[in-house]
Order: sequence, then structure tokens, then C-alpha cells
Amino acid sequence: MSSEPDAHPIPFSAVDYGLASIRIRQSVGSKMKDSITVRAEQMELTRLQSFADAFARKCDLPDDERSRLLIILDELFTNAVTHGVRAGGSGGNVTVTLRLRPGRLFMSFVDDEPAFNPLAFYPPHIGQPADEHTIGGLGIRIVRALVHRARYRRVGGRNYLHLLRRSRLSDAALPNICSPTRDRRDH
Repeated sequence: MSSEPDAHPIPFSAVDYGLASIRIRQSVGSKMKDSITVRAEQMELTRLQSFADAFARKCDLPDDERSRLLIILDELFTNAVTHGVRAGGSGGNVTVTLRLRPGRLFMSFVDDEPAFNPLAFYPPHIGQPADEHTIGGLGIRIVRALVHRARYRRVGGRNYLHLLRRSRLSDAALPNICSPTRDRRDH
């Protein structure tokens, strides 16, 4: 993954600006889209993981793709919670939107924490001895290795990170992408 501008950036329309905790929607026949908003607090990681796992299972993503999704979101959320503390020590909100199209998984990670562009951060080379580099950066390295395209923007006091992972779908996944779902709200 590179920090260079992408000729085909992940569209900002993938971001869901709503306030509901969880929303599940699906367009006719072409894509599935789920969204969750959680507080940027460590105890919310379980809710985020459950949301992502349910999305992956509903889409019949293979276990390895589901694991990659969970790792990516875990790393991004942990960074937001650990390093995104606002003045006064309070955490903000994180909105994650997942959208699946055949062969492509789009992830939007939006937070209202202090500005941080993970694509501009260059973690130390893994081959360096530990005493020659600073602590941190491994999570960003992992995320970069697991996605095929990324785009970051800071707009209106929020960090927008849009990621694309080309995913291998199981044979059972395609019918589920086309099956209707109902809207639901969990509080």
C-alpha cells in the first residue's frame, strides 16, 4: 500500500454519517453495506468485532478473509483508542462502514479523534534491531499489508480512512449478496 494518490480512490460515498449504533442495509442485487458507530473506548472493541464477524458470516466470507477483516479493524480501532485521546482524556466516536461487492470489500473507518494520517506514517523496517527504532507502528504495517488500496482525508474535524481489500468469496457468498435484508437498529 502506498501513500501516493490513487487513480481510483475509494469513494467517500462509502461513509455513513448517521447516528444509529448499527444499521444494516442492502441494495438490490449488487452490494451489501453495514455500518456501526461506537465510542472510542477499549470496551467497545468487542461490539466492533461482533459487528464485523456478523457481517463476514452473513456475506459468507471465507474464514481467512473474515480473520483479515477482524485484524484490520482491531488494529485501526486500537490505534484510535490508544493514540486518539482528546484533551481531557475522553474518547470520541468511531464509525465503521463495510461494503461488499463481488470480489471487493470496502472499509471506511471514520473517527473524530485528533488528526492522524496512518498513510503518512512510515513504521520502522521490521528487520532493524529493536534498539534502533521507536516503539509502535506494527499495527499500521499490518493494515498496509492486508489492504490493496487506501485513502485518507481530514474533513470537518474527522479522520476518514477508506480501504479496499480484494477478497476471495466463497461459492455460497454470491447468493447472499443478492438476498434482501431488513433494516434493524440495536441500541
